[in-house]
Amino acid sequence: MKKEIFRIRLFQLFWAIIYRSFKRTFTSYTVLIIYFIQPFFWLFTLGISFNRILTPSVLHSSFLTYLGTGLVVLFSLNLPIFNSFTSLIDFNSSIIKFFRLTGYNLEAYYVLSNVLIYTAISVINFATIISISSILGDEGLLFSLSSILGTFILILIITTISYCLGIIIYSKINVASGASYLISLIITVLMVFSGIYYPIQYLPEYERIIVFISPYSQAISLARYYLIGYKASELDSLWFYSFNPQTQVVLSFLYIIPIATVLFLYSIKVLRKSKSMMEGIYR
Repeated sequence: MKKEIFRIRLFQLFWAIIYRSFKRTFTSYTVLIIYFIQPFFWLFTLGISFNRILTPSVLHSSFLTYLGTGLVVLFSLNLPIFNSFTSLIDFNSSIIKFFRLTGYNLEAYYVLSNVLIYTAISVINFATIISISSILGDEGLLFSLSSILGTFILILIITTISYCLGIIIYSKINVASGASYLISLIITVLMVFSGIYYPIQYLPEYERIIVFISPYSQAISLARYYLIGYKASELDSLWFYSFNPQTQVVLSFLYIIPIATVLFLYSIKVLRKSKSMMEGIYR
């Protein structure tokens, strides 16, 4: 009986945290304007312009479709990692007091709730990209239950990596501006060597090693595999023309899932350490 009550209370607390994160995020007009307008900006400028230059024979799809599938991962990178600083401040200033009142250790629930919120925003962006591509007359996207489900799982994984990475970086650097510069540098490198805007098959082999290491390039290739097809995914280039297509897909998932898991667990450890420090201050 006590275990059942404990589970019910944990479930209620978890949804309370999700609701709080949802309300804090979706009542910010800046977030809504910036992150829901971005797909229109990218596709109607860069997408349409280069769509007339780059031929499908090079990309195995139109550039509009090629860019759109990359943007799905890009939004899952930018929003969580930058907003993790706000989450860390919120945790240290408000959530810790809430934990003390309830008597529960809910760091994992707090991280998971924010990951789900940013995943929801990225999924909305994904739907926006599909809608815009359809409006612009692009028919290169593959729509099926498996492709949509696979893309959703990818968004969840990449959002977890981005959010937890941001929590860890911001917790290690005391000055927020210094952490922002570091995160901006990390994002720039990840974007340049991710294959969002160009086919990685034309890169020198030593640069493709950098591309291979990045979990975001793995996710972009998987997203293109599900939404465009194997040739456009460049999984063969990413894995240096080794293994068959199915093995490449499995290996890419086996590469990014452990990274997401380790960062998730470590971010929880970081929050628990931060909580211990703040509780010492409250006492």
